Amino acid sequence: MEAAGKEPGRNLANKLLNEPGKPPRSCVVLRVSDEDGVQHARAQLLNTLRQRVRLAPASLDAKWRLAAALELRGFYQEALPVAQELVELCASTYGPESAKGLVCHSTLTAILYEMGNLREAEKLCREILDADLKAFGPEHQL
Repeated sequence: MEAAGKEPGRNLANKLLNEPGKPPRSCVVLRVSDEDGVQHARAQLLNTLRQRVRLAPASLDAKWRLAAALELRGFYQEALPVAQELVELCASTYGPESAKGLVCHSTLTAILYEMGNLREAEKLCREILDADLKAFGPEHQL
C-alpha cells in the first residue's frame, strides 16, 4: 500500500483495515499489464479462496462472507458447497424458517441462479417467500 501512496494499515479507499477489537484483515493490490497477468492474478485469488474454504471456521459469519466473496467474483462452483453448508448451519443454529435462515437460503438461491440452475433457484425462492409469509406476515418486506 505504501507504493500506492497510502499509509500502512489502510486500503485504497483509505479505510482502516484493522480496527481495534475486530479480526485482522489485509489488503493486496495487484498491478497487471496484460491478459496473462489478469489470468494469473485471478488464478492466485481463486487458489487463496479455495484454501480459505478448507480452513474456514464453522462460524456463520465467516461462511457467509466467504460464500459472498466467491459469488461476487464469479466462482460459483466454489461458492455452491460453502453456501450449502451455510444453509445447514443456519438451519441447525436458528431454524430453517428464521430470518437468518432465510438469508442463508437466499445466498444459495443467488448462486444457483448465476450457475443457470433456474428451476432449483425458483423452487428455493418460492420456499423462501412461503416461509417469510408464514413467519412474518404479508406486510413484511424481504
